[in-house]
Amino acid sequence: MEKGKERPGGLEYWKKIVILLCVGWVTIWIYRSALAPVYPQIRQSLGGSVSDTALGSISSFYFLGYVVMQIPAGFLVDKIGKKMVLIPGFVMFAIAAFIVARAGSIQMIYFGSLLAGLGCGSFYGSAYSLTAQNIPANKKSFSTAIVNSGSAVGSGFGMILSSFLVAQQGLPWQIMMYISVVMIAFIVVAFYVIIRSNKDDVASQ
Repeated sequence: MEKGKERPGGLEYWKKIVILLCVGWVTIWIYRSALAPVYPQIRQSLGGSVSDTALGSISSFYFLGYVVMQIPAGFLVDKIGKKMVLIPGFVMFAIAAFIVARAGSIQMIYFGSLLAGLGCGSFYGSAYSLTAQNIPANKKSFSTAIVNSGSAVGSGFGMILSSFLVAQQGLPWQIMMYISVVMIAFIVVAFYVIIRSNKDDVASQ
């Protein structure tokens, strides 16, 4: 079968990959951008004694985990395949978002944020490999732009939803974490159903 093609009548595999990776970035960035607008609510839920510096460190722990995971994730993609890296990584991401939602201390939020960064760090190398391997050369620039647009879309949605649901509607700030958990769960299922195994990838080339 020609690279990136599906059976007649079905959506081509490379198009599924573009949609899936775009939604993956949307999900990651909704989580990334959801906490900053609700720092006052987080402070209040932790007793009101958390400093601005301590709150700002939440994102620092996330990005620490994200950066630390880049090289190991790239190595694992080569060794065991994209699917086997993405699914455990996003399961870790979902667990991390749940930990943040249930956290009773700033230290537990730090731990959840670090874990979330590690989980999300599994995505970049796998996404790059999937686009490089499956998107036709004459479609690559436009498709990559669509994939990367998920970052901007997710960032916007995360900030808007967080501000609306928490600041305006008065819902607990944890609602954004639970929304993230649900979205991540759907993405994990999509990874499992859509992404080919290493063996199938080799057979399709």
